[in-house]
Amino acid sequence: MRFALFVGAIFAGNALTQAGGAAWLSWMSDLIPIERRGRYFGIRNAVIGVIGMAAGFAAPFFAAHMITNLRVTLATMAPGWTRF
Repeated sequence: MRFALFVGAIFAGNALTQAGGAAWLSWMSDLIPIERRGRYFGIRNAVIGVIGMAAGFAAPFFAAHMITNLRVTLATMAPGWTRF
């Protein structure tokens, strides 16, 4: 039952994100002139990509630090995931 709730929550979150994303893209196309749009989205996506990559590389080191130095267990970092 918990797994079904987890999958349902992920599905609902993604559906809402996609609905908001479409509205945001329409809003940005109204705000940003067409001749500047490619540069704007290119820079935006590059910055977001670098931040996402840095976070992806830093997360395992942060989790390892939390577990070894602060004696935090994975169960306290992600409660509920340990029950699946």
